[in-house]
Amino acid sequence: MGTFAETRGRFPAAVIATVAAIACACGGSPAAPNTPAVPIMPVIQASQFVTSGATSTASVAARTGMSYRWTISGGTIANGEASGVTANATNSISYVAGAVGTLTLTCAEINAKGAASEPGTATVSVVSAPFTPTIRALTPVRAGLGADAYVDARSGMTYRWTVSGGTIVTAGDGDMHSIVYTSAEAGTLILSCSEINAAGTASEPATATVIVTAAQDGVLDCAWLHSRNCWKTSVVAAAACNPASVGTFSADRLSCSFDSGEQLSFANGGFKNPPYQFSIGSCVTVAQPDAYTVRLTTGAGVVGVYGDPVARTLEVTCPDGSSWLVDAGPQSPLLGCNWGEALLPDVGWVTEPYGDTSFYLRGGDRPPGYTAGIWTCH
Repeated sequence: MGTFAETRGRFPAAVIATVAAIACACGGSPAAPNTPAVPIMPVIQASQFVTSGATSTASVAARTGMSYRWTISGGTIANGEASGVTANATNSISYVAGAVGTLTLTCAEINAKGAASEPGTATVSVVSAPFTPTIRALTPVRAGLGADAYVDARSGMTYRWTVSGGTIVTAGDGDMHSIVYTSAEAGTLILSCSEINAAGTASEPATATVIVTAAQDGVLDCAWLHSRNCWKTSVVAAAACNPASVGTFSADRLSCSFDSGEQLSFANGGFKNPPYQFSIGSCVTVAQPDAYTVRLTTGAGVVGVYGDPVARTLEVTCPDGSSWLVDAGPQSPLLGCNWGEALLPDVGWVTEPYGDTSFYLRGGDRPPGYTAGIWTCH
């Protein structure tokens, strides 16, 4: 009969060696039972912008066995759920943004023993809510010609337009607060515009109704003036030639020099009384040979405006050779135009009390007044 080896309270050497080998293979001593993982600082995912008073969400990646503790400065956590809601390996909160400015979120991860990580933080910009804009569009306009529509732009906002019964030709100014649109047929079209803030929140749309009249060759009427006619197109081109600085008159005020290098020379002794002519490089030339004639030359060609004080007519000739004529007398159809917005093709100047003199063109595309500054000198 065999006998058991006496161990005297010790494991056999073979057992000890086996346990040691297992420990080495596992990379170290066996972990103590019921020791929770160390919490780590979470990374908060949140929108960069949020609208004041609006509800938004923020989240962190959730780990098994962990809970989360949120705080907010500049807003409130919805329903007071500072621990957030965990689902699909994500812990999230809903919060309501406070006043316009900056909102700060923090979130700490907490293990089963109550040990907390350093809190992760996120900063959110709280922006003002968008307003329903007011559309500025002249009516009637001429079919086949472009026309302009605007809203007053607000800082930090962009604008979204639609045209029912027409087509947007261009949407400019970066924030799209203005458009050029057209309609091929006579009738009625509807303009719509919403203001959108940096958070992507859109206002209720504003709308405006525009009457579109049929094309009439050679007829200069309110619809022609309200549309993007050849004079208005040339005024837009001329306004782009305006030097970036205020110029300085020569002692005799027959020339003006600008820091940007441009120089104006006034032929025939000035610019306040015709005849005169001046140019800004090759970009624009304005000439008024008499009190009733203006010629505007840009890259688009030459546009002429001719008034006849005897016949009481006004004629505009365009670079494409077309001519537009209207009775400018007491029974003129132009008396029904929107004179608060659209002005007849003309030139003008103004001298401010502090000495600056500005030259401008009337009948442009920009409210208010639809005038375009060409230069300012002192």
